[in-house]
Amino acid sequence: MASRGGSAVERAAAGRGAPFDCSKEGRVSAMWRGMVVCALALWSALALSAPAGPASAPAAAVMSVHPVDAVDMARLQGKWYEIARYPNFFERRCARSITDDLKLLPSGQMHIISLCKKSDGSSDSTSGVARPAAATPNVARFEASFAPPWLNWVPWLWNDFWVVALDSDYHYVAIADPSRDHLWILSRTAQLDDDSYHQVVAQLRAQNFDIDKLVLTPQP
Repeated sequence: MASRGGSAVERAAAGRGAPFDCSKEGRVSAMWRGMVVCALALWSALALSAPAGPASAPAAAVMSVHPVDAVDMARLQGKWYEIARYPNFFERRCARSITDDLKLLPSGQMHIISLCKKSDGSSDSTSGVARPAAATPNVARFEASFAPPWLNWVPWLWNDFWVVALDSDYHYVAIADPSRDHLWILSRTAQLDDDSYHQVVAQLRAQNFDIDKLVLTPQP
């Protein structure tokens, strides 16, 4: 288990994605504009060359991760503090004080604003949207995108994020992708008490998440 240090979450989220890209929004938009053509070509090539056959190892991993039974999206709204996460590319510039502010839209999607502090003390932010995954009645399975809105029509820019642990009072939540490559522990408060932290860690360990990979997020 990662050493807890002084404070016990920080999202995800990415992709908020997601779950959550903390690079500057303008830089993110420029990156997506530069990559979209190459990525579309690569995606098409992979789709054409992929052989049909039995389920692969990643598919088996998807089946072994279980989201919680149900999520009230209205209760997910509001501010969340990141307590711990798996290291990820999108938050590499974030040093501390990572938060996600969620707002349920009339469309049923969730608008996400992610904020963080960089090592030089400056702030960074980005925004995205999450929606219930298609073809499933379980709204604990989300798809999130932090791409510019004009690219939200591209299917592979939406990444799967599942609620894999949730406090009955919505005091803490754990969000992960079904392949276990990404994991975030979030809390309603900047510090998560030890009992709650151990509870969520026990739930994650029961689903074979590697707890030793978790790094704690300094708050505030």
